[in-house]
Amino acid sequence: MTLTDAHLDLAYNALRGRAVLQPAREQIPDIQGIPSVGLPDLRAGNVGLICATIFCQPDLGADKGGGYRTVDEANRTGWEQLHWYERQFEYAQLRLVIRRDDPALADEVTGRLSNLDPIPTILLIEGADPIRSADELPKWFDAGVRMIGLAWQQTRYAGGTAAPGPLTDEGINLIAAMDRLGMIHDLSHLAEQSFWQLLDQSGGPVAASHSNCRALIPTDRHLSDPMIRAIASRGGMIGINFFDRFLLPTDQ
Repeated sequence: MTLTDAHLDLAYNALRGRAVLQPAREQIPDIQGIPSVGLPDLRAGNVGLICATIFCQPDLGADKGGGYRTVDEANRTGWEQLHWYERQFEYAQLRLVIRRDDPALADEVTGRLSNLDPIPTILLIEGADPIRSADELPKWFDAGVRMIGLAWQQTRYAGGTAAPGPLTDEGINLIAAMDRLGMIHDLSHLAEQSFWQLLDQSGGPVAASHSNCRALIPTDRHLSDPMIRAIASRGGMIGINFFDRFLLPTDQ
């Protein structure tokens, strides 16, 4: 069995100042909290595969640290993060995985990583606003992206966490473009209406990279039992988010 971390904001954190190439205990806490992961920690934990995100935070107001306001700003930030990953592939810190038959995913090579081994990595876009249109998707695919979540909060493509709503026409077009390329749909953060529409629109592979159980924590950030069953029925994967507030009710 391969131990997988299905959602890591490595480039986002590195480009805002965290030393993610060092163990978490050697990194400096910042406004977003205490660092919890570095590449040496992943190797020490025998994590054999990661999904490394391209995450562009939208503008949340002056007191929230800024963020993108336009499609071009999101696009520029997305490529900056992708280029950071390219440097880690070049330096052999990470190793890009682009095919399901990659030898790094085979059972016989899931032994412990050494302190120097590059970590097998799938590139994942969280919130699709960096992609300016479905016509641009092949460029991201050629750069190595294999997994996309349409939403974080609301995007041009879909409703998201705390922003209920359906897929947009742009979202429907992007889903079709992803299916033509065989890309994985990340269902985490999708608003429920968009979630069910995507399953109806697409027969492609699905996963929820970092979603928990709504039956335990009743917010739209998490998956209802019918949503969990729907992902399982499609052979999809669900990655659990270990943030304590997503695991236990606040009164426990």
